[in-house]
Amino acid sequence: MRLRTPLDLAEAVPYLFGYYPRESLIVLGLRRGQVGMSMRLDLSDEYDLMADAVFEYLQAEWPDQVLIAIYDASQINPALLAARLRTR
Repeated sequence: MRLRTPLDLAEAVPYLFGYYPRESLIVLGLRRGQVGMSMRLDLSDEYDLMADAVFEYLQAEWPDQVLIAIYDASQINPALLAARLRTR
């Protein structure tokens, strides 16, 4: 499957994971244009814990690019989570 845009990559998430994520934070790391790592976390209001887990995983993998997607964010504040992720 050839993925050319971030939207293509976001639409491929259910195929990459084998199911459609619900109430999830999805992180895809790209290395040389290929998906090199993926991670899924349950959404919670523990924004710092989620940001720390993402940062720790990315630090171990060091991808060239990262796509972060939030699925079913009705239980959280996506802007607050994004701010926590940016400060890590």
